[in-house]
This record gives sequence, structure tokens and C-alpha cells, in this order.
Amino acid sequence: MESMLLPHIHDYHKIDVYESHGGYQMLRKALGMKPEEVTDEVKKSNLRGRGGACFPTGLKWTFMRR
Repeated sequence: MESMLLPHIHDYHKIDVYESHGGYQMLRKALGMKPEEVTDEVKKSNLRGRGGACFPTGLKWTFMRR
């Protein structure tokens, strides 16, 4: 069975190996963004909650800022 989430890289669970394959790049990008920019990216991703209504996460985050 093919892995859908993680590549088959030896010792990928080790932080130095993970980072050498691009791990944490998006986290570093997000930490350099304004909160509104991060929320906009989450909205564009169409990420949804796991509850029964599948509420859009980006929209929920806009309520939290108020």
C-alpha cells in the first residue's frame, strides 16, 4: 500500500532528516506572516472542521479575531 501522507524516507521521524527534506518550511513561512494572511491561506485551502456541519476553519478563525 502506498503512503498518502509521508514519503518512505529512512529515519524520517528524526528532526534533522525531516528538516533536510523540507520539513517546517511552511511553519517558518506562517510565522513570518500577519495573522490575517494566515487566516486567508486557511480559507483558500478550504479546510473544514471535523464536526457534523464541516464548518470552514478559515471562517471560524475570522470570528475568533473579533
